[in-house]
Amino acid sequence: MSRRKVTEMVRYLRHLVDPENTSGLTDAELLERYVRHRDEAAFELLLWRHGVLVFNVCRRVLSREQDAEDAFQATFLAFVRKAHAIVRGSSVSSWLYKVAYRIALEVRERARKTAAQEKPGGETRAVQSSSNPVWSDLRPVLDEELSRLPERLRRPIVLCHLEGKSNEEAARELGCRLGTIYSRLSRGRELLRRRLLHRGVTLTVTVLTAALAEHAAEATPAIPVVRTAVRAARTFAGLSSGGPISPRATALAEGVLRTMFVTKLKMAALVLFVVSLLSAGGLLTHALTAAPQSEAEAPASNPKEADKSDAKPVAVRVVKPTPGGIAQSTRQLAEVVAAQQQQIVPLISGTVKEVKVDIGDRVKKGQMLIVLDAPLVSKEVEQTTAAVEMAEAQTEEAEAHVVTAQADVESAKARLDKANELKSMRETVPRAQIIAAHAEAAVAKADVQVKMGKLAHAKAALKAAKANVRMAEAARDKAIIQKGFLHMDADFDGVISQRDCSPGAYVQAGERGDRHPLLTLTRMDRVRVVVQLPDNYAAVIERDDPVDLQMGQLRAAPGQPRRPAPSPESEGLITAQKIARFSPVLDRINPVSRTMRAEIDVDNPKMRLLPGMLMTATVHFNKTRSAKSFTVPASCLIVESAETIIQDDGRQFAVKGKVFLYIVRGGKAHRTEVKPVFPVPIGEGEVEIREGVKASDQIVTDPKNLKGEIIPVKVKPAP
Repeated sequence: MSRRKVTEMVRYLRHLVDPENTSGLTDAELLERYVRHRDEAAFELLLWRHGVLVFNVCRRVLSREQDAEDAFQATFLAFVRKAHAIVRGSSVSSWLYKVAYRIALEVRERARKTAAQEKPGGETRAVQSSSNPVWSDLRPVLDEELSRLPERLRRPIVLCHLEGKSNEEAARELGCRLGTIYSRLSRGRELLRRRLLHRGVTLTVTVLTAALAEHAAEATPAIPVVRTAVRAARTFAGLSSGGPISPRATALAEGVLRTMFVTKLKMAALVLFVVSLLSAGGLLTHALTAAPQSEAEAPASNPKEADKSDAKPVAVRVVKPTPGGIAQSTRQLAEVVAAQQQQIVPLISGTVKEVKVDIGDRVKKGQMLIVLDAPLVSKEVEQTTAAVEMAEAQTEEAEAHVVTAQADVESAKARLDKANELKSMRETVPRAQIIAAHAEAAVAKADVQVKMGKLAHAKAALKAAKANVRMAEAARDKAIIQKGFLHMDADFDGVISQRDCSPGAYVQAGERGDRHPLLTLTRMDRVRVVVQLPDNYAAVIERDDPVDLQMGQLRAAPGQPRRPAPSPESEGLITAQKIARFSPVLDRINPVSRTMRAEIDVDNPKMRLLPGMLMTATVHFNKTRSAKSFTVPASCLIVESAETIIQDDGRQFAVKGKVFLYIVRGGKAHRTEVKPVFPVPIGEGEVEIREGVKASDQIVTDPKNLKGEIIPVKVKPAP
């Protein structure tokens, strides 16, 4: 709904309803105010509260928008007449849902009968269809199957999934406990899913719940339609002359009310007939069996009357508990992700010269995928190669200078040695030569120092020339590497899952996350299944915990026979998997239910598992097995005050309650309370008992026929 429509609706509600008198009132209180005091504001608030529910029911059944609006108006006209007949105020939404569905069916039947008489060319507004294939399959049969559910299971689904109320609000509205709402919602969704399965709509409970939450209230009645319904209801009830009433809506309301009245008469007659038969049969039975019953049904003087020695023992079968507990498991929704993925991004700017692959192509490691064209990069390689050659030539020149400087140093040292030798010949050489030798030695010494300085300078120049060579080589290698970026290759075997480039397109190298991938290469022979585990399993999860995976089943096409599933492979079962790794911290995105990420590596040679696919993962926790516990069959248990849930596979579990066993000691069965590990399966399976059982105990396998605290029994031999 647009912001303008929302604002207009809020203003209209504030104009109609007095917030001081009606805010916070329940449906029961509003219904009582309308029935007793003919309070128009209470009626209008009920209309606004449940208008979206009624309008969407009409739209799902009818194909024309005008028909849906007429059915919407007729529903509230029927409510005006029969509001006093709604005994329980908490049933307003359920009553409106049933009446709206009946009226919509009546409109559809009339439209079918008069379709041949309609003149072609009339302008009608069609109800907009959904683009979601799941909702497209679910929508035509949803209300038909939902209307067939028992009242106690349908009412929570209507409140929580069609009207969008929370479980707490539904519990307050229905006047029951929150656990009862959870239980009825679970059983109602499971029963609805099974009935939809018989209609050819294959959905899990999770997908069904998501579809209802997303599409059940996808349309909102326009404000003029609501105003017209309010004015028509006032006139229909005789409260005021609010406006004209649609003859079609009036006829629909009267017809449905008449049908409901006839149905009630038939039900009353049937009940009266059954009661009469039961009464007659009861009198006859009482006359025939009065004496035996009076003797057999004498009340016991205390609860342990069955302990008398003259009581007849009850034959039972027993079983001994098995030492050791059972590993717990959990079933969660999982997602398939790629174990390895390569984003082919441009590392240099250039033009796409050739794209050698396309989406869906399988490639090998090292295979060329994209060729870019960048002429400047090739020229830069040539330029840096020439720079390396020039630096090497300068190095050779510096080496020659070093050799020359070393020769000059040697020559200067030779002159110095000759002068020093002449200085030592004082007795044989004239004094004048000795003096000249001293002068020559001083000059030679200074010349040696100069030559040594030139040699050091030549060596420094050689070192700089060698550094220039290394710099030029690095620049050349960099240019060669950049030139290698013109060819983009695959790093591993995989499948091209995304392509976003074409030959001739200009691509530019970005920085960090700015690089846009030209291709995406995904490894398919091995995938990773990610499952988010609840926080209560964080302390017991370990690597190599076994996991069973199940893929979603394919639905048969409309009009085609359903495909049989003769083998586990066709059912999508993947067993013998293990937890490969898990996060050491909990995800804190959702502060209410924190989860831990766990991953399973799965070989995928046939590529049946695709990234993005949803699966069901059943994780078995070995660490939860307790050596101090005992295991007994679930059929041995008596569960009282239980709160139950139903899983997607239809199995029922008790999550709370008191649990008892009958343990045979000394020829008597003692009713003993035990402490099991919840959740406890109802019916089939095994249960881990932490307290209350010993290894030597004999436990009754079928305690349904035993009543009382202590009962004499006779143990049957094992078959």
